[in-house]
Amino acid sequence: SSSLAVPPASASPPSSFNTDAAYELRDSFILDSGATGHICNNRARFIEYQPATEVQEVKIGDTYATIAGYGMAVAYMERPDGTIARVRFAETAHIPGFHTSCISVKRLKQRGVYWNTYTNMLEHDRQPIYHVQDLHHQFVLEFNEVTVRNLYHPELNCFLTHRHSAQPRADSVATADIW
Repeated sequence: SSSLAVPPASASPPSSFNTDAAYELRDSFILDSGATGHICNNRARFIEYQPATEVQEVKIGDTYATIAGYGMAVAYMERPDGTIARVRFAETAHIPGFHTSCISVKRLKQRGVYWNTYTNMLEHDRQPIYHVQDLHHQFVLEFNEVTVRNLYHPELNCFLTHRHSAQPRADSVATADIW
């Protein structure tokens, strides 16, 4: 009988085990293949919001997190041409204090959006629509570096601030941008 041994990618432990600092992806959006729904940890990311009317919890490992509300959250994702799209995610659970914001691969699949792991792109109708980055041992759709300023006031620093356009860009209306 033969078996395939996969060596570790690096000798250092995953960065998410670092308890001395804020989680590197706290202010970012990652792809989550185990999630049944989208989660956002920052209330400022919601363009539509409804507070929870009853206590609802999400099981995370051997513990639970309380959902504060639901709504339409936004993330800023890179298209194949390098431009940034404001992408809306419907029915997103707001969980303040959650370690990062998560986009459900299952929910994307239900909308006809698939993750091509060979090219690290999200695709719709077999066409690449958004880049997926491999950062801090996770697959990331939007990365925002955690800074001292946003450690204490994440609502003040939740959007990409290092990308600028010479001309304002209209919101995308393509159906692939509304999941």
